[in-house]
Amino acid sequence: MESVGGQRVLLPSLIPSRLWEATGRLSGEAGPELMKLSDRHGRQLLLGPTHEESVTALAASMAPLSRRSMPLRIYQVGRSPDLNMRLITY
Repeated sequence: MESVGGQRVLLPSLIPSRLWEATGRLSGEAGPELMKLSDRHGRQLLLGPTHEESVTALAASMAPLSRRSMPLRIYQVGRSPDLNMRLITY
């Protein structure tokens, strides 16, 4: 990926719940199943099963983007928790 201009990023496993609230996914189908906790400052966090919200927040923090900076190529290589609700059986 680096040979084509990609930038490797490390995204957090614990993400602010406000990112999921902004997209409406926290109150959706997966919301009640997510692991939620508070940090020592009282901020709400959750164990993010995906990184769409984190990547969107990253891109928004880089705004305004020019045409020259497009396409924006970012990637992450690492382990991802398999939190697919359909596969969990007890």
